[in-house]
Amino acid sequence: MKYYEEYKVNIPEGQSGDFKIQKFIVNKKDAFSFNISNMFQRSIEPGTYTKLVATNRLIMSDTPAEISDHLEIIYQAKGNVLINGLGIGMVVIVCARKKEVKKIIVNEISEDVIKLVAPFLKFKKKYRLTILMLLTINQMELDSTQYGMTFGMKSVKIIMMR
Repeated sequence: MKYYEEYKVNIPEGQSGDFKIQKFIVNKKDAFSFNISNMFQRSIEPGTYTKLVATNRLIMSDTPAEISDHLEIIYQAKGNVLINGLGIGMVVIVCARKKEVKKIIVNEISEDVIKLVAPFLKFKKKYRLTILMLLTINQMELDSTQYGMTFGMKSVKIIMMR
């Protein structure tokens, strides 16, 4: 199994407002062209992937190139983790697998993204997950909780808690 397989998401296709979850196929020719144009610093392989788009603009995918962009963040995650942006849920899902992570709070500005992705976030162990609607951008001080990894945002509207 290739390293990136464990990071791929299982979110079904759907649409809410301007946001869509879509499956897409990268063939050998397109993968080669992408890899050459990025001088093999961000690479992809042929396969089927999932992406989040808004008005035909790519927001996030689970291609190896995108996964590589998030690896350092995932490796640093421990304790209470604050994630800015739900995307396709990849970072949330992988962080939830880490025994060092105790609680995850996600700030997401779009209720449409939450509707598309949150219902499909499944964890093997009982997990404390809170998704907040991002309302203001301030210095991070959410409930005076210490975070092992953050993206420095403050939110006030709770959308979902598990």
